[in-house]
Order: sequence, then structure tokens, then C-alpha cells
Amino acid sequence: MLRALSPMRGWPTETKDGPDGHVEDFVIDDVTWAVRFAVVDRRHWLMGSRKLVMPETFLSPDDRTHTFHLSLSRHQLENSPDAGAMGKDESVGSRVGDPSAVAATPGNAVALSAPLRPSKSDAATDLHAVSLDSLAGVKVRTSQGIVGRIADAAADDEHWIIRYLIVELSSDKEGPMAWIPTRNSAIRWRIREWEIPFALDQLRSSPRRKIDTAVDDQFAAALRDHYGEPVG
Repeated sequence: MLRALSPMRGWPTETKDGPDGHVEDFVIDDVTWAVRFAVVDRRHWLMGSRKLVMPETFLSPDDRTHTFHLSLSRHQLENSPDAGAMGKDESVGSRVGDPSAVAATPGNAVALSAPLRPSKSDAATDLHAVSLDSLAGVKVRTSQGIVGRIADAAADDEHWIIRYLIVELSSDKEGPMAWIPTRNSAIRWRIREWEIPFALDQLRSSPRRKIDTAVDDQFAAALRDHYGEPVG
């Protein structure tokens, strides 16, 4: 199922042992468009902190109760890596260093085998990771110029891959938003622009809607038919 990420921010997180914290943010690889982590804020505990949890630990989000379920115990969540280990550079977005630095331990706990470190490199060998906050407001460019700004990201909740970025078109700020495929595209962080291979008319005529937590199959199929794009 396709679902926008930003509506899930603030949802309480549920471990095997009960509620513990809430979803603060998501961290996305801006090369492969994979969701790398959810950031869980558990600072309600005296010694609590913001934790990184991997998609392998995500269970199906509950749209009825607005709860984000994890396959972790409370102890495993407590011992997951701190989000503060990630470096941040505003000019290129938040970066996570060597992909081998993060490993899944038995029981789906997440542990660090080496410190996460910031990187300014744009090389494909680096793990590029940006938060939703970093994505918001990035300008969208077609061959006709700047046509809007990114408002959110939509992932399929089976593989947790970002299939579409949700864009507010400059020509229609009050209307439904355009859901634009991430294929064959990259963000140029130094100028904060996302260059896409679609014409403005194609965006205007695309299936559009406001940001929703979960997207029905009819809308997902309409996107696929319009762009020729799989929805995951």
C-alpha cells in the first residue's frame, strides 16, 4: 500500500512490550529512494533519546488507531543507535556515512558496528540520507523551469521504497498535489532542486490528491497508468 510519510509523524510507537515513544521523522536514501530509518523519540523517559530503527523492524502501521508498530522489544529499542549519531550539513542535507556501519542484530535489534559519520561526498558509494524536513521545500524543475516544491514523500509499506514525491505545483497551490515518480531523478542539494523528466502538462493532468496517510488501490492504479510506473 502507498502511504505518505509525514502524516505518520507523531504517531505513538508500539513495541512488543507496549507503547514507547513516537515517530519523529523518517530518514531516506536520496539515491536509491529507500527508507533507511524511522526516528523514534522516546525522550519521555528520564534517560531516553531519539532512536534510529530500520524498516526490517516496521510492522503494518495501524490507520485506525494511528499507531506505528515495531517488532522490537522495549529493551531492543532502548539499545538502538541514537539519532544524534547522524551528521548534518544544511547545504547537502543530512548524511549518514558508511552503510556497513549499521547492522541488524538477532531479534531485529539495530546496533552500530562503527560510528555514523557525516559526509559531503555525492559519490554513489556513499549512503545518502535525508530527513523529511530536508526534503520539504526543495524546488522541482522540469525542462520548462521551476514548477513547484516538494511537500512530502510516499512509500510502499511492503518494501519501504519512496515511489513518489508529493509536490505542490506553483500554478495550483490551493488544489490537490501532484504525486511524481522518483525514477531516473536526483536532488541537487547544493542548489536544492529536484530535476524530473516530466513536462508540466503531464503533471497537471496527472491523478492528484491531498496528502493522505494511506492511498486506496484505485488512486495507486491511476498513478501507474498515467506514468507507467509500478507502485510496489
